Amino acid sequence: MAQILREITVDVAQLNRFEAIVAKQYDKSSRFLKVQLLNQGDPILVEPSAVVTINARRKDEQAKVFAGEVNTDGTVTVPLTYWMLELDDIVKCDISIIVGGDTVLKTTLFELYVQEAAADDQAISEDDNYDILLRLIQQVQETEEQLTSEYEASAAAIRQQYEASMAQAVQDCQDAVDATQLVTGPFYIVDNDNHKTYQAAIQVRNGKPVMLYDEFTGG
Repeated sequence: MAQILREITVDVAQLNRFEAIVAKQYDKSSRFLKVQLLNQGDPILVEPSAVVTINARRKDEQAKVFAGEVNTDGTVTVPLTYWMLELDDIVKCDISIIVGGDTVLKTTLFELYVQEAAADDQAISEDDNYDILLRLIQQVQETEEQLTSEYEASAAAIRQQYEASMAQAVQDCQDAVDATQLVTGPFYIVDNDNHKTYQAAIQVRNGKPVMLYDEFTGG
């Protein structure tokens, strides 16, 4: 099916004045706008994760929002939907860029001129906001997945640090136990008055030397 792509520039900070955007009444899924956003004439590159919408208000004062998409070059593409082209009159439009679900940037208004069709087509209206909801849900899910991944990585690092600390603590305890069992000797003490000989040694306990001795009976 043939598709018509009209390229325009739309500013977020000043009035948009350009050649009239004309579309035919009752066209459906065939007309799109490729939009370069500007800030007082300077190009704005829209980030790939942003949610893009075109917001439209008809002459009957009904308003609806329709999802677009971000192009690889930082421009956006938005549809001119059947609902927007249903009435032959001027449709006021602007474009919203939504980042993270809470940061919104809107362009100033521009106008779409709908030319009357020779015959009245009949079409089934669809829920035009459903795809926007899906995009926002997807964005939330991607954010949750990223946070989960970061949490798991952080938890793994903390666990590794804890295990290393425990291993060091066990080693320190072992070194302390070994230190309490440090023995110097044996050596012998002779008691000439009582004609006895003692076998002795010095052991370190709790950082202090302690003498251990017992009567030596030979052997």
